[in-house]
Amino acid sequence: MSPPGPDISIVGHTTHDRYDGELVAGGCAFFGAYVYRSLGADVRLLTGVGEDFACDEALNALDARVHRSGRTTTFRNIYPEGEPRRQVIDALAPAIDPSWYDPSVLAGTDVLHLAPVLTEIDLEQWTQRWDPEWCAIGVQGWIKEPDDHGAGSGPRRVIQRPWRPATDTLERVDIACLSDEDLRDQGDLLDRLVAHVSFVTVTHGGDGATLYVEGDKRADVGVYPDTEPVDPTGAGDCFAAGFIHGLTRRRWPPVKAVRLGAACASVVIEGRGSEPLGRMGDAPQRLESIPVTTYD
Repeated sequence: MSPPGPDISIVGHTTHDRYDGELVAGGCAFFGAYVYRSLGADVRLLTGVGEDFACDEALNALDARVHRSGRTTTFRNIYPEGEPRRQVIDALAPAIDPSWYDPSVLAGTDVLHLAPVLTEIDLEQWTQRWDPEWCAIGVQGWIKEPDDHGAGSGPRRVIQRPWRPATDTLERVDIACLSDEDLRDQGDLLDRLVAHVSFVTVTHGGDGATLYVEGDKRADVGVYPDTEPVDPTGAGDCFAAGFIHGLTRRRWPPVKAVRLGAACASVVIEGRGSEPLGRMGDAPQRLESIPVTTYD
């Protein structure tokens, strides 16, 4: 008999994030895996990196199944004062193919969290192949792509594209997490998510987040009041993982779970990149300080 699978499997590229010439590990799935681990979940990271990946030490603490090919997806994040984040991509790893993994890798997994950074996961393909108790998605990786202008000749801007997932695909998703930034020029995407996905969260940066439950209930949560932000990188990823963990593993009510998401986000923004992830275990202690307003 095969051993039981992990509580949570999270899928997505592990990236190189550039900081003043230094490469550090990043990516939605990488941040999320650390959050889950810190909160006590049995988590497995299914990830792809390039043959040039320079941050193996960052993966050593995780149960990571790593496929290596091509070049590692490499980002630079630019945060202009009072403007949306701008991203530049220097390299892009191959898309993550479900065939890379034996079906036993996901056997018994309760939560499948698909967390792409940039087009590397085919949502329909993955949701058709596995049917866990919970399927969660981070939306940003499907609405972003490299600008084709200048392709092959150096760094490219990351641009947004309209994302129109099929209704039957959305109905296989239980949890969707996204941000105000992700919703730019997306038409009725939020309405479609709320109509077909049981739990939807939208983060608003320093203004907190909104939770939609079963299409007809809403809660607004604030932020942890004693945080001094240093770097917003990973905030949305940690928020999503905290919320998903609270909802699916601790079986908390959705409003309590979304406060855990806000607490996790408050920890990661207190340092540069992934540096604060080792303190993620502090997040539950911040729960009661996060304000919430609910609407029927």
